[in-house]
Amino acid sequence: MLNYPITVTSDPNGTLQVGFPDVPLAAVSSQDREDVLSRAKGALEHALELCIGDGRPVPLPSRTNNDQPGVLLGALPTAKILLWNAMLASDIGIAELARRLGRPIDDVERLFELERPTDISLIEKAANALGKRVEIQIA
Repeated sequence: MLNYPITVTSDPNGTLQVGFPDVPLAAVSSQDREDVLSRAKGALEHALELCIGDGRPVPLPSRTNNDQPGVLLGALPTAKILLWNAMLASDIGIAELARRLGRPIDDVERLFELERPTDISLIEKAANALGKRVEIQIA
């Protein structure tokens, strides 16, 4: 799963800022540490969906060290992001992927909505259509 490192800084007014070194568009601020950390995941997912909406690759996270906080994405959003990046790297668009899957373009567009529940078998079929495979492990 993808674990995006975060930075937490405080300004002179005591407002906490959470940022993501790998995703500069994702940021959130609050006076309360719990609040700012709880809202960080939503800010990250929104910024990642903007990348997808713009047709750009989604930046992958750099490594976190043991004491650095991060936002860990779930298995499904991780699979969607990796599939998106694989599609772009293969120089294949949504229309071509839809054709290969025999599905409407709208279905394939929804496949890349990070918050939308998606059957993992569709992600596996899409990966196969790109000449890739999905591997899952429990560690």
